[in-house]
Amino acid sequence: MQPSRRRILLAACAIGVVPFAFAQTRSDLAREKRWADQVLPSLVVGDAVTVQAKDGTRFLALWALPERARGAVMLLHGPGLHPDHGITGELRVALVDRGFATLSLQMPVLPAEVDDGAAYQALYPEAGERIAAGIAFLRGQGHGRVRAIHGLDRAQQELGPLVVERRLPEPGSLPGGSYEGEGYVVFRHPETAVVARALERVVELVRVELA
Repeated sequence: MQPSRRRILLAACAIGVVPFAFAQTRSDLAREKRWADQVLPSLVVGDAVTVQAKDGTRFLALWALPERARGAVMLLHGPGLHPDHGITGELRVALVDRGFATLSLQMPVLPAEVDDGAAYQALYPEAGERIAAGIAFLRGQGHGRVRAIHGLDRAQQELGPLVVERRLPEPGSLPGGSYEGEGYVVFRHPETAVVARALERVVELVRVELA
């Protein structure tokens, strides 16, 4: 069996914490279908796939895989939108051009007449289930035991002061069953640009090799 390499990066677009203001707690699936009917005929980069959350809800995702993927990035659009909208759609294409696979999820939406962004807090639990399902989809693209972890020393030298939490995979272990994957790292800095660059560097430097 040939070794495989796999990395997962979760990128969120326009997510904020807002007060509760609306009673609907599940997504408007009819509106999701209307978005899909609008998006899919003009889809150029990637393919439409169906992902299933643990409660059985099936939802749209856009999956794009370059010839040699350097890693995978999950994209989440803003409230009331779709997985190819605006900056999310632009990132889907730009990241693939740079060698990263992308999975853009259709997040839960409220009816179009609801224009209060605060109402979306009620959908956060369902959004979390979709994110977990999306990461499970990405993890399903690889297989085998952890054979080696490459680039940790360099990453520690460059990014160590920014790290506030991490979990590293152990050689010989099977892929974990949690949504974090084989490991994770959490960065903190007052400037968003610094954290964004740190995320980019850890994806560039660290490789989890499976065999």
